[in-house]
Amino acid sequence: KWMAALTSMKPGKAFLLGGATVIISVKLWVFTLAAMSAIGDAGMPRSANFATYTAFVLLGVSTHLAIIAAAAFFPDRSRAFLDRSLLWLQNHNRVIMIGLGLIGSSLARAVKELDLAKELVVSDADAGVRKRAAEIPLGHRVAATAAEAVKDADLVIACVPVGACGAVAKEIARHRKAGAIVSDVGSVKAAVLRDMQAWLPKTVHFIP
Repeated sequence: KWMAALTSMKPGKAFLLGGATVIISVKLWVFTLAAMSAIGDAGMPRSANFATYTAFVLLGVSTHLAIIAAAAFFPDRSRAFLDRSLLWLQNHNRVIMIGLGLIGSSLARAVKELDLAKELVVSDADAGVRKRAAEIPLGHRVAATAAEAVKDADLVIACVPVGACGAVAKEIARHRKAGAIVSDVGSVKAAVLRDMQAWLPKTVHFIP
């Protein structure tokens, strides 16, 4: 539904939505401020600072600009490619939430209520939590184990304590499909990288 709504937007509304997304993107602001600080500390002349920051911004949005330019200058030739890309996104939209604590259950509720996934499968190690998740229901389906949940998954989010991320990665390693995206919600990343990368194969995209 949300993809259909986006593709049917008028240019003005689409522009406002894009601007709002940039403004409220916390991760984008963190990277931008960090880049500004690093560039400022480099001790370069003001003109070099400006040129470097401009290059940083252009590189950051280069993918988006390329798509916009293709649609603007080659509308007929780019239409087929964009339509195929949209169809792929719609068909590869199976989200898995492992761990249904405060963060995991909140994400699952948002994904389901906003209809952001073709299928949302949730799982938790606690049988009582799984029972409650099925009663609400938090997802389209509740899996008994993480290994069962991730079969044919396109996106897997580990919403478990940092110390449990390695065990989750070990459990799902042989059951995920090639090309899947695996991420986590841990507040620190060094331990997550160490523990999860040790088990996840190179055929998945790990984004901590």
